[in-house]
Amino acid sequence: MSEATREILALMGLMEEIKGRTVPDTVSVPTVRCTIFEDNEGAVAIANLPKVRPRTKHINVRMHHFRGAVKDGRLLIKSIDTKDQLADIATKPLSYDLFVKLRKRIMGW
Repeated sequence: MSEATREILALMGLMEEIKGRTVPDTVSVPTVRCTIFEDNEGAVAIANLPKVRPRTKHINVRMHHFRGAVKDGRLLIKSIDTKDQLADIATKPLSYDLFVKLRKRIMGW
């Protein structure tokens, strides 16, 4: 999740720069936010609760770089069931039934 959030924050920074160059007649300026769906409950807890625990104090500072964005509300990290995680189709070996289910959801069938 840390690597993905690093890329997302870079893209959000780009969107913020583009947002500043909008047409002057525009009344409302959009807010740039992103929701991340994570199936690892421990990663969600670490991201949402910024206190250090005995088992997490060894995690490097670079893993905590997105906590400020979560605290500001620019990033929202939500828990999702493993069987509903669409990214698993490209990252894990799946049973045929689960593969077909995820493929249908991705394709919109």
